[in-house]
Amino acid sequence: MSENKKINSKTKHLILCEGRDEKLFFIWFLDYFKNKSSSDYDKYNEIQIEDIGGNADFVKQLSVWKLVSDFENLKTVGIIRDAETDSSGALQSIQHCFSCNDLPQPQDCFELTEGEDGGIRTVFGILPGTKTGSKWDNGTLEDLCLKILKDPQSSEKIISISKYLDQAQNDFKYKINHMHKAKLHTYFSSNEPFIGSKIGEAAKRGAFNFESDILINFKKMFDDMVK
Repeated sequence: MSENKKINSKTKHLILCEGRDEKLFFIWFLDYFKNKSSSDYDKYNEIQIEDIGGNADFVKQLSVWKLVSDFENLKTVGIIRDAETDSSGALQSIQHCFSCNDLPQPQDCFELTEGEDGGIRTVFGILPGTKTGSKWDNGTLEDLCLKILKDPQSSEKIISISKYLDQAQNDFKYKINHMHKAKLHTYFSSNEPFIGSKIGEAAKRGAFNFESDILINFKKMFDDMVK
């Protein structure tokens, strides 16, 4: 299984994401800052982001990545996943993943943790990456994306989209189980140039405000890694 995985020659920091959308979203997030200055380009180019599939695959997939040539030379291994409906459970699941793979366990989200005797450091982020009081918010990448749309009229459009989706459920007697996804993709389907886009494609096409304060924890996490 490890023969299909590769750590690039410039890679010092490996980030494993829950899915392809998360992988591409953060690739374009970093690309935005790479292009702001040459120094950012060089340091962010040391970060490699990979998709490992669903939440249940993290322990197994991290163990496979540990077998890949040059893994032992990495400075940092990180994980990004959705909080879904239980941010505390997501946090504990990631800590368990690191523990099962004999890597240090960060005590909290976005907390870069040093390895013993200069070994590999670890860090993780839980989407949407925001906090209410002392607790990390439940949610997903789509919840984050809805909050950082670059379109200045996006809030009004999302209100209209929500009314439409509520009306459709009422008229046709069915329930939308993933409303956050429905809202975001209805927004994409009704706005050029995002029609038909997945999240990664929309990120590439400029749908999101990567300077948003809502992303500050992820920006700090990447900055801490490459210092």
